[in-house]
Amino acid sequence: MDRQRVLFLCAHNAARSQMAEALLRHHAGDRFEVCSAGLEPTEIHPVTRSVLEEIGLDTSELRAEGLDKYLAKVSVQYAIGVDPLSWTLYPFREKVPRWPRRRATPDPRTRRSFVDG
Repeated sequence: MDRQRVLFLCAHNAARSQMAEALLRHHAGDRFEVCSAGLEPTEIHPVTRSVLEEIGLDTSELRAEGLDKYLAKVSVQYAIGVDPLSWTLYPFREKVPRWPRRRATPDPRTRRSFVDG
């Protein structure tokens, strides 16, 4: 059975999209091929790793990747933008289902509790 590909999009691929990718892979990796990308990828935020490790997920393979790794190279059945900018700039947004949320998921890197622990 071919697995459908889910791509989580975020501005930096440092927190939200990384967590979404790791969680979906953990819970449904047998049904979906899961990846994530950022418009301007940066380093994975240390707290992202801590949170995922705290719930027992391996973070050794996490890498912030750019959207160019996937564009016109692989087919994507579901693209889920976790912030408004990523979805606005995703070039094939009319061709894939959109995550139904109307509000953006706040960037946890800007929350004091996230940064200060």
